[in-house]
Amino acid sequence: MIAGAVTPARMDLQNEELVKAHLNSTWLSLTGLHLGNGMADVLDLRDHAYPIAADMRSAFEGSSGDRIFSEAVALSKRIVRRAQDIRSASWFSEEWIDETLRSTPALLNNAFETWRGLYRSACDLRDKARLVVDDPHASWNDRQEAERREAEALREIRVLLNQTNRQVESDFYPYRYLAGEGFLPGYNFPRLPVRTSVTVGDTVHYIDRPRFLGLSEFGPGNQVYHEGRKHRIHSAVLPPAGIGAQLSRARLCNICGYAHEGREADDVELCTHCGTRLDAATSEFPQRLLNQPMMRARVVERISSEEEERVRSGYAISTHFSLPGSRTQRSKVLTSDEDPVLDLFFAPAARLWRINHGWRRGERNGFEVDPQNGRWGRRDTEDSNDGEPGVPQPITGVKPYVQDGRNILMIRTSWDDDSEEFHISLLYALKRAIQLVYQVEEQEVGADLIGQGEYRRLLFWEEAEGGTGVWERLAREPDAIAVVARQALVLCHFDPDTGEDAKDHDVEKCDIACYECLLTYSNQLHHRQINRRLLPDFLRMLASGKTVQAEAKDREAQYDRLKGLVDPGSSLEREFLRYLYDNQIRLPDHAQNRPTQEVHVQPDFYYERDNIPGICVFIDGPHHDTPVQNEQDVRIRNQLRDLGFRVITIRYDQSIADQVEQHPDVFVVEG
Repeated sequence: MIAGAVTPARMDLQNEELVKAHLNSTWLSLTGLHLGNGMADVLDLRDHAYPIAADMRSAFEGSSGDRIFSEAVALSKRIVRRAQDIRSASWFSEEWIDETLRSTPALLNNAFETWRGLYRSACDLRDKARLVVDDPHASWNDRQEAERREAEALREIRVLLNQTNRQVESDFYPYRYLAGEGFLPGYNFPRLPVRTSVTVGDTVHYIDRPRFLGLSEFGPGNQVYHEGRKHRIHSAVLPPAGIGAQLSRARLCNICGYAHEGREADDVELCTHCGTRLDAATSEFPQRLLNQPMMRARVVERISSEEEERVRSGYAISTHFSLPGSRTQRSKVLTSDEDPVLDLFFAPAARLWRINHGWRRGERNGFEVDPQNGRWGRRDTEDSNDGEPGVPQPITGVKPYVQDGRNILMIRTSWDDDSEEFHISLLYALKRAIQLVYQVEEQEVGADLIGQGEYRRLLFWEEAEGGTGVWERLAREPDAIAVVARQALVLCHFDPDTGEDAKDHDVEKCDIACYECLLTYSNQLHHRQINRRLLPDFLRMLASGKTVQAEAKDREAQYDRLKGLVDPGSSLEREFLRYLYDNQIRLPDHAQNRPTQEVHVQPDFYYERDNIPGICVFIDGPHHDTPVQNEQDVRIRNQLRDLGFRVITIRYDQSIADQVEQHPDVFVVEG
């Protein structure tokens, strides 16, 4: 007989990507399409662009598409009416349903891009190998190697086309594939997984892992065990156009962990999140970031002791975040004396980055890769890079990375012990206590330490598909942190009332830490730093504390005050302010103020930033286009920038909504 309780499935209905996937599935069901058993049933493989087959497209284009759209909107609205959590989400509106479903056909087509890239790469590998096999001047060894590559490519193509005995269980069964790409809901397998291919006999197997786990498990040179054999991650699957277009760069703030990407990475001087001036001492600027591609692994028979030790030590992987306009929630945990002991920062739908900088036993300089075949360089050959004339040199400094949208919670402590050991011990104590209190699995919660100094924080994120809603509860509910802290004391073998070792605890079995309290397989690299003895006083203080929301100005009063300060002759200023108010966007802190005595100017609106110059917003009407006024504007605003102020200009001849959307980190939707 088996007895017990099963916890009901939990998901965060305010997760926008999850709701989108369900709307996509509603739309797909209304098309009446049957996607078959393989991609050849969905895509036209005779066309080298591999578009969705014409007979498939006809089911959702033209008049059929209009009918399906109308039905999908009506059905989706009926579904959403029954879900209060969705309707109260900051991103939701009736227009959002229309916009999402109108873009669904394009999303369906884009969902196949990963498969198209893999298929092109396999076909390219096959064709290039065939050229060598057919070359009468090729050496015997070259032809043998080419025949091996051709056979490997043909096996990959068969798997990609789902020409297997267990089609429904294949990663490339169309419905499962679309769930993996996030187009359809998928709870039993990872969304947007990282993959590697391994060859077993005459067949190719594809292994999937969640993105953040796959970054390390399928890292260059790592060992993968599959069906009793050892495989080494040998090469990356590169597109026929080469690796160059796949490389990007980002500016990483070492102080708080914020990642600046795209054009911002080149132009930013002050960190968007913490305001630190970004230079060589406070930031990193990796030039060759590679979004982790699919990997290929080969069977290895022998591994040197040096390689074994390097693999055992693992990779130097850093965690970063960005906030692409998501609403945020700040709160504090106060003691009975009203002293702050914790600062909490909750950000739903943040962008989380994980970057592989190289082996821990190396110099964090990334990896080298052959631009022709994607083969990762070996450490024992890294010095032999003189090469032959005409042969492309390996690309060095390549750093694989992954990123994804996640709900995150960052916690900063106010405590006398600022040691690394204390923070790491607290990180895992809270992580395991959260798992127990909210009944979530270990693999559903991710955690890491980020930042330096006053921005040293514990970062938690949700790994579960669809989210769990735990972080928002911790940030909002008055007793949530206290309950977790009390559970952490029990977990660490302490009496939660006295802070002493529990009466039934055997100190000989666990003095510092054990696998029943803080140690796990996944935190082995930190075992030497984990110490439960550092925690009882702090956890007892937390257990008696209360979580309160950070003080915020009354929105109505703030809006009325700003209305009284705007230029009475400027209708554009009033229109801009009204737009922010109506759309629940953060209001400016000041209007018509002079932020510095060094520049004789009053911005129309002004946002404060902690400990650094703030953000000046100028509302420019037509008179700012005159040559004299334009020259004066450029001169004065450059002076503000030189002093560290950020300058934003809102023009009369462009949509206010479009201009606001260009600065999502400033014009944040407030929850």
